[in-house]
Amino acid sequence: MLEILSIHSNVSGDANLTDGHAWLSMHFTNGKQTTIGLWTTTLLETRRFLKDPTGVFIEASYDINLGLEAIRKYEAKASRFYKLDETQSKRAISIMSSDHSWRFTNTCASWARRVVKELVREDIDASELAGIVDTPRTLGQAILRLEAKYPTSLNRPKRAGSNAIAMASIRREKVA
Repeated sequence: MLEILSIHSNVSGDANLTDGHAWLSMHFTNGKQTTIGLWTTTLLETRRFLKDPTGVFIEASYDINLGLEAIRKYEAKASRFYKLDETQSKRAISIMSSDHSWRFTNTCASWARRVVKELVREDIDASELAGIVDTPRTLGQAILRLEAKYPTSLNRPKRAGSNAIAMASIRREKVA
């Protein structure tokens, strides 16, 4: 059973707009773990700019990959950990499978942020350019701000859904 979900970014405020990657890690009760993230290798295809909700004109792609972050030796600069209950654990895979095509308006940061928000009800800000795009650097900054106020770790995860944090007050504050 999936016991702990964590969100990561390998960049924060010192990175360029297009730098970095955001992903999730899944930690299971049997001691196993893996990473999961949204990746693309084909940036210049039409489907990366537009979403066809019917799938008739522009076919969606399945860009969710398991374990690539470990293979590529990505190291998180910002991480946050959540303890899941049995219901959340059962819902996790279906939530992670939704909206699975990478687009400029659905990046790795968008996807990871949305999974956390839907699953554990914590909205971590990742928006840039007036909300047009979510980036790993903004997500990393937001995670660091949260961790400065409410620290978590693999051994001390936040109970998912408990004491929901009003993110509007934390989103743009500087790390102390």
